[in-house]
Amino acid sequence: MSTTTHFNLPKPDETADVDEEFIRLQGTLDLLDAILKSLQDLVNGKAATSHTHSIAQITDLATQLAAKMPASQTFKLDDLTDVSGADDAANTYLLVKSALGWVPSSPVAALGAHGHTIAQITGLVDALAAKADATATVSALTLKADQTTTYTKDEVDTAVASAVAAAKVPIGFSLLWNSTTIPTGFLKENGAAISRTTYAALFAIIGTTYGVGDGSTTFNLPDSRGEFFRGLDDGRGLDSGRALGVAQDASRVLINPNGGGSPISVTSLASSRVAMG
Repeated sequence: MSTTTHFNLPKPDETADVDEEFIRLQGTLDLLDAILKSLQDLVNGKAATSHTHSIAQITDLATQLAAKMPASQTFKLDDLTDVSGADDAANTYLLVKSALGWVPSSPVAALGAHGHTIAQITGLVDALAAKADATATVSALTLKADQTTTYTKDEVDTAVASAVAAAKVPIGFSLLWNSTTIPTGFLKENGAAISRTTYAALFAIIGTTYGVGDGSTTFNLPDSRGEFFRGLDDGRGLDSGRALGVAQDASRVLINPNGGGSPISVTSLASSRVAMG
C-alpha cells in the first residue's frame, strides 16, 4: 500500500474494493484532522507578524545599548588599551605582539634572524639548474674584456646564457654514430612517426619534410638507413630542383672493373642525418 511522503498517510488503492477504500479514507481523514489540530495549537501560541515591541518593553535592552560606542565615534590605535607607540611609528611599520602588548616594528626586526634551505626558496633549484657551471661561466667572462672592466648584472646574464647556448647541440642536428645504441637525447633516423606534441621543438624545425605521420598528431623522422648522403644543392646548380630529404634512385652506376657481374645501383639522399638530436 502506498503512503504520503511526509506523514505516511495511507493512499487509496485502485485495486481494492470501494468499501475497503472508504474505511481506509476515513482513517486517513482522522489522521489529517489530528495533524491540523496540532498545527493550529502551535500557531495559536505565536504572536502575529504585525506584533511589535518598543525598546523599553525589551528587558535591559536600553541599558545594553547605552553602554555601546556610538556608530559615529572614531578612535586611534593608541586609544586601544593594549597598543602603544602606533602614533609615532614610521611608515611601512607593522604591529607586533610582545610581552608589553602590541608595538610597532619594522618587518625585518619582526622576522628576526632566520634561514631557509634551497628547497624552501620557490624556483631556486630550477633557476640554478638552468645556469652554466662555474667553470663555463669563468671561461665565458674571460673571453670578454680584461678583469678591470665593470659589467652590469644584465650583461653578465647575457654572457652566461650565450655560453650555455653555445655548448648545447642544436635541435635537428644529425650525428654519425658508430654504435647501434644511440646517445641520450637523440632519435634514430629510421622514418618512425613520433608525436608532434612530445617533440614539438623538433617538429618546429623539420615539420613534415620527411612525412606527415598520421596527418594531425605525429610526423616522420628522416629515414637514412642504407642510404648514402648527398649535400643539398642549395643553389649551386649541380643537382638543382631536388628538395631536402628526397632520395635519388641510381644516381650513379658503378661497373665491376674486373668484368662480369651486374651493375651496382647506388641510392643517395639529399640530407646529412644519421641520429636526430
